[in-house]
Amino acid sequence: MRLLALLTNECMTSTQALAIYRSKDLIERSFGSIKERINGRRLSVSSKKSLNGKLFVQFVTLILISAVNRTMYDKLLYQKYTVQQLLDCLDEVEQFSVDGHRLKVREIQTDKAEIYDQFGLPVPISL
Repeated sequence: MRLLALLTNECMTSTQALAIYRSKDLIERSFGSIKERINGRRLSVSSKKSLNGKLFVQFVTLILISAVNRTMYDKLLYQKYTVQQLLDCLDEVEQFSVDGHRLKVREIQTDKAEIYDQFGLPVPISL
C-alpha cells in the first residue's frame, strides 16, 4: 500500500491538491527534457547576454508546457493523449512558403483540428 501526505495552508480538496502536485512533477520532467533537447545541461555560452537569452527561452518553455498541461487537464485530453503524444501529433502540421507565393499549410486532419479547437486556437489554413 502506498500513502501520500500533502500539507498546505490553502483550502482545497484532496483531488485539487493531488492535481497541483502532479503538475509540479510534469514541470520537473519537462525541465529535464529541456536540458536534453536544447542542450540545457551545458550553459557554455560566449557572453552573459547569451546565457540570459538561453535561460529566458527555457523559462518561457516551462510556462508554455504548464499552460498546455492545465488545458489538457481541464479539457480531459489526458484521456486520449500524453503531453508528448499531443506535441508529436501537432508536430506533423506543416506550413511552408516560397518567395513570391502565398503561405501554404498541408491539410489538417480532424484529430489535429480538434486539438486546435480544444486550445481555443484557429486551425491554420493556406492564405
